[in-house]
Amino acid sequence: YDGSPLGKFDISGRDAEAFINLLYTNDFNDLELNTGRYGIMLSEDGMILDDGVTFKLGKNHYLMSTSTGFADVVFRHMEYIRQVQCLNWQVWITPVTSQWCNATICGPKARDLLNALDVSVDISAEAFPFMTMREATVAMLPSRICRVSFTGEVSFEINVWSRHAEALWNQIIKTGSEFD
Repeated sequence: YDGSPLGKFDISGRDAEAFINLLYTNDFNDLELNTGRYGIMLSEDGMILDDGVTFKLGKNHYLMSTSTGFADVVFRHMEYIRQVQCLNWQVWITPVTSQWCNATICGPKARDLLNALDVSVDISAEAFPFMTMREATVAMLPSRICRVSFTGEVSFEINVWSRHAEALWNQIIKTGSEFD
C-alpha cells in the first residue's frame, strides 16, 4: 500500500532525545541506532492526540512518523511545546512528508518480493528484526527500509525520495506480478 501520506518529521538537535521523551507517554532513552518505537502522544488535556513510530537515525537525530490526518496538528503541537515549554532547548523539527514516498510491501510473500527487487541488505528475520531500519538500495534506488507493520503481517516500508516514487512503484508492480 502507499504510505506516502503518513506524516514524517525529521527531529534533531542537542535536546532532540529529551524532546521526544516529552512528546510521548513512553520512554525513548534506550532506543538504539536504527531502531524504532511505537509511541502515543497526548494533547495538553491528556487526550490521545496521535500515535506513530519514531526511529533513531543518529545521536540526537530522529525520524517520526505520524498519522496522515493529524500530521499538521502534530506539527503545531510539537512547535508549541518547543517554543513555549522548551524555549531554550536546541531542537529542530523539519516536516519531510512530501520529501519521502513510502511503498509498503506486506504479507506472506513480502520478503520474496523485496528480494526479487534486488534489495542490497539481508532482510531475513534474524538480520532485519521488527522495528529496525536499514539504508539500502531497492530496484537500484537509494532507500530507507523500515521493518514495521500496521497490518499484522510481515511488512517493509520502502521510503525513497519523491522523485523516485514512480520508478519504485512501476518496478514493484512489474516484479510483484510474478507473485500474484
